[in-house]
Amino acid sequence: MVKKEKNKIIIIDKNFDIKKILECGQVFSFKKLSDNLYRVVSTNKVCLINFDDKKTEIKTNDVDYFFNYFDLSTNYENIKEEIIKIDSEFKKYIT
Repeated sequence: MVKKEKNKIIIIDKNFDIKKILECGQVFSFKKLSDNLYRVVSTNKVCLINFDDKKTEIKTNDVDYFFNYFDLSTNYENIKEEIIKIDSEFKKYIT
């Protein structure tokens, strides 16, 4: 579930792992502020991301920008299922 509010996005999805997303080596403009808090800067936009085992909250003044930045309209679970249908060997590589 992804919910947009006025100044934040709430994500409750076991597949959304912000730590993996930010620390994979493809995002450069973030700072880890604590074990469960990041600051992300993109162009002139800023967000704070707080997370725990149950949910991720992205606080920002530009909700739509970061909704698109993190591609939150894409259902990655469906994509994973389709890839596994094509070749079940991929299942061991998809987390």
